[in-house]
Amino acid sequence: SAAPRLRDIEVDKKFETFSEMLDMVAVSWQKANLVHADLSEYNILWYEGQPWFIDVGQGVTEQHPHSEEFLVRDVTRLVHWINKQGYEVELADSILRVLEEPVPDLESLPGVD
Repeated sequence: SAAPRLRDIEVDKKFETFSEMLDMVAVSWQKANLVHADLSEYNILWYEGQPWFIDVGQGVTEQHPHSEEFLVRDVTRLVHWINKQGYEVELADSILRVLEEPVPDLESLPGVD
């Protein structure tokens, strides 16, 4: 069967999933200079116990004039999702994490071979 959207399922390890997704956004920004630009719980599939970003075709590079705006919007949507799960995560903290915290090596992320 098809992988469900994050929107349509109940995730057991909610905060760990949120943290993993923030890492994925941070790696995209810091290592590849890319922004998804339309990230939401509708564009994240749940497959083999992990989140997978889809619909990345509208992604932009950091040189795009609206890349930072798109990055903030993507992180805002992730924060909105985790806060709907009963957590109280601050948007500013999450944005700083994406922009400034050292990111994991690409090889350590799920789905990267």
